[in-house]
Amino acid sequence: MKLPIWKKRDKSGPITTEDTSLGTLLEGREYGSTVKYGPLEMIPLTGSNCPENIFTAPGSSLVLPDKPQNGKIRIKNLASQTALIPLHLGLLSPDHYLCSARILEKNQTAEFTDAATLPLSQSAISGPGEGSFSFLPHALRASAFQLMGVTGHTKLWGKFEKLAALIGPEKLNEGYKETLSAITQKLKPQPGQTGAIFLVYGNVVGIELAPDVSFWENIHPILIKQGYGPLTLIYRDTQWEDLVFRKLDIDNIRPVGDMKAEFEAQIKAREEKMIRRIQELSPITFNWKEIQEEGIDTLFSVTSDHFWGQVVFHGAQPAWLSLFHPRISQL
Repeated sequence: MKLPIWKKRDKSGPITTEDTSLGTLLEGREYGSTVKYGPLEMIPLTGSNCPENIFTAPGSSLVLPDKPQNGKIRIKNLASQTALIPLHLGLLSPDHYLCSARILEKNQTAEFTDAATLPLSQSAISGPGEGSFSFLPHALRASAFQLMGVTGHTKLWGKFEKLAALIGPEKLNEGYKETLSAITQKLKPQPGQTGAIFLVYGNVVGIELAPDVSFWENIHPILIKQGYGPLTLIYRDTQWEDLVFRKLDIDNIRPVGDMKAEFEAQIKAREEKMIRRIQELSPITFNWKEIQEEGIDTLFSVTSDHFWGQVVFHGAQPAWLSLFHPRISQL
């Protein structure tokens, strides 16, 4: 179904950042049925106004010419098309998390000097053999965003330690590997998916868009397991407004058909309530800051009272987007 939230605009002209609302950024995307694991919910998005195969995803094209050291890291794009390095991407061996996205042309090498590393007491959140990249846990994204451009690879060590204390004494990967794997399996990518809206207890905590299906399939499992999955552990005991199903009144609902109708009514009511919440966010506009321009591709940082993050435009079309709620993403 189409997301009934975008702002009407003059289709004859390009999108301009001055009046670009959240609804406009989501134009061309359609939503599917909500998938849920504990307090974490994912509304899958399909469709895109961006042409296919414009950008290559990080798991298929990026290499490190040399070993990262103390927050300094160089990344080379070996693909035949432009690579898009997502916001808060992590690179393994050793673990470095980037504080900004980057557009990287074919055969181009980019240098980052403001990457953050894991504290020595923490293991990699990504397990062995799971790929060459990871994602920063959602709860640390606001801190990393605020420290964009600030050198010092230990700048998030205190936040990582606080996150570990919230989740438990075990290391993030080792102690909760089975739980995070179960979340990833439950919230697996849906056919044709190109993005998602993520909610915790019915509250929107993040919005992610990819330029096409193949890009999304590349980042989806790692984004779920390492980016959003830990939220289920952080907020497992938090008393937010809970939109989970009411318990069915088994004693007063005898026929199976009545139970099925009640269950379906609850699903419909829950999804309608979440869509209304998303509609309320549609008029949100942002403060825009251009970070990089490569040909017709432009990377912006955006902020508002509701969301921070970054957006890449391919010409006039939003191609990639990563937004997070600053208060929920701040330890």
